Amino acid sequence: MNRTFSETKLEALLSGLDTAKTPRVYARRPVHTLTIAADRFDVHASRRMGEAALRSIDSFAPDFVSFARAMWLTGADTLPRYDDLAQELEFELIENPENVKSKNYAAWFAWTIYQRVIGKLHHEPVEELLIDLIDPENAAATADHLAQGVLDGTAPPFTGVRLPSIEPRNARLLDLFLTTLIDRTGGKLPANFSVTLTKAAQDIATLDAFLSEFETAHALEPGSVKITLAVHSPRVIVDDDGRIVLSKLADAGGGRCISAHFDGDNFLSELNVPAAHRHARHEACNFARQIMHLVLSPLGIGLSDSIMPSTALSNGTDVQTVHRAWREHFNGVTHSLIGGFYQGWDADPVLLPARYAAVYSFFMEALSAQKERFREFTGQAAASGEIVDASSAQTTLNFFYSALDCGALTENEISEATELSNEELRCGSFAEIMKRRQYKAAAS
Repeated sequence: MNRTFSETKLEALLSGLDTAKTPRVYARRPVHTLTIAADRFDVHASRRMGEAALRSIDSFAPDFVSFARAMWLTGADTLPRYDDLAQELEFELIENPENVKSKNYAAWFAWTIYQRVIGKLHHEPVEELLIDLIDPENAAATADHLAQGVLDGTAPPFTGVRLPSIEPRNARLLDLFLTTLIDRTGGKLPANFSVTLTKAAQDIATLDAFLSEFETAHALEPGSVKITLAVHSPRVIVDDDGRIVLSKLADAGGGRCISAHFDGDNFLSELNVPAAHRHARHEACNFARQIMHLVLSPLGIGLSDSIMPSTALSNGTDVQTVHRAWREHFNGVTHSLIGGFYQGWDADPVLLPARYAAVYSFFMEALSAQKERFREFTGQAAASGEIVDASSAQTTLNFFYSALDCGALTENEISEATELSNEELRCGSFAEIMKRRQYKAAAS
């Protein structure tokens, strides 16, 4: 059989091929961030936020039917309108949820989301808590409270602080906070701790240098403190010459940048969009998020969003107003999720029910299609002994891990959908799962 190229020539020509990197093993990321001022933060802050959210459910959606209608969950319009019928249906769901699921999926869906949201608000209402440092006194007190939470295990799984910039005054605040925190915890930082500069993304390199010096001074692992890039202005995305600079800003963090947050309200303000027309679905916001996704996702940087509800809430708010705010928030969160932004920031705990209802609905409704996609990858790998598209396979697997971590899906539901064993589920890597299966098949 004739060929033009010899093996030696072919190897020389192909020597520059960029071999595909092994996809990153899954690592948990929060689906939700709550921001709080330092003067309102103490060791019980997360629990208080959860209690406030639960009180809002008790007051404005005391049963799964009213909750489903408030959010406009899929199938909510088919649920019974009379209390006695709704209560009878709930008794059936408690007694035999699988039986109701087969006959009345909309009822099972609404009841399941309702129960899981309440459960989440009881045991982990805040996945990430970001504290705004204000002055030296608050910075030291905040560090004391956070240290106590770290030591007794009550701190959220993700924590961090926000500063407008790393200018001298704020650098002193950050130094005071971190030093106090280290002193109180016996020389360790909380796991998954980050710093966000809300108004000065261009100073990321300076922040990286500051954190490197701090880690060296306290014998901490390099890169222990992470950075969140705040996309608050068009100039964080493009420079004066129209060049996209997002990746350069992320690189300036020296490998610390693990997430990027889109601040739509400030972004639209700089584009001279009046307050009445600033909302999450504005075309400028959609465009900015798409650029963030295209540039940052391939770098392994998580994306987060902030929704801008126009409905104001207060202690004396009526049912209609709360439901309108919930529905608006639910729709905004869903819009972000569909766009690939799996994390979002909130400032009001009353919106937590809508946040988690949207997240759980999103994962549950996407389960069927994701299951089929995942089984395609495992089937191809089993048949050929090779993973055709390792990156897409890992991304598909990550969907299930994210759903499990946030409480949207149970381990049994994921095992049933993916046909993965409990041991395989804990692995975190699609490539490793397939490799173990091949070893077992060869051994048998």
